[in-house]
Amino acid sequence: MTPTNQYRCSSIRRRVLELANKSGEGHIPSSLSIVEMLFACLSYIKKADKHPSHLVLSKGHASLAYYAALEEFGFISESELNDFCDFNSKFGGHPDATKHGAIPFSTGSLGHGLAMATGAAYFERHKRMNPGPIFVILGDQECNEGSVWEAALLGSALKLNNLVCLIDMNGSDSRSIPMQSLAAKWGAFNWHVLEVDGHSREQLTEAVNQAEKNVDLPTAIICKTIKGKGISFMENSFEWHHKKLDHNYLLLALEELESPNHA
Repeated sequence: MTPTNQYRCSSIRRRVLELANKSGEGHIPSSLSIVEMLFACLSYIKKADKHPSHLVLSKGHASLAYYAALEEFGFISESELNDFCDFNSKFGGHPDATKHGAIPFSTGSLGHGLAMATGAAYFERHKRMNPGPIFVILGDQECNEGSVWEAALLGSALKLNNLVCLIDMNGSDSRSIPMQSLAAKWGAFNWHVLEVDGHSREQLTEAVNQAEKNVDLPTAIICKTIKGKGISFMENSFEWHHKKLDHNYLLLALEELESPNHA
């Protein structure tokens, strides 16, 4: 990742932490694990001059990173986001499509996002002159939902080559039914499967570019990530799944992000 892009990803992480501290809300580690994934998708969407409706955050509890990334790319303003989780805020703990135009789908009930993205990809392919890819971000634990596999089967049956699913493999499935090989499962549903370091924007960008060239099948990008990425006391710690971030912890976390050795 170039220094500029690395800085922008760190900026998104800082915003996640600041908003979580201010509001006392948010799933911080689940948000931090998808920052580079969001950055890669929104970079493509912005460059292609597309609307953020081309990205569906199925794991809606990671809304903090989603909002912070939308702000970073100019789809929402800083002033709008400052009231995260306040009464009557447009930006709550889960995305609400009725509150802001940059939020295309209400998500958070796990297992629904891929179905919505499949419908959007079908619409794009059949109704638009220049269909763009529809990106959807799922959690690994979310893949326990049967509706995920119903949508996966439909996506491959319809040969939706403009449907790109990024799976956040941050180890959360260890708390439910471990999914074993996600690559093998998605491959069995006749998807084009790629495996990447989910914190490498270069690998993610290359995977997205490969998906764009795929002419027959939807693409599943298995992203190996770290829950709580970037903050040592949060990384792979389930204690922090929905824990409030007080001022002292905020200072420790920001100090780590500002360290010249931070990656």
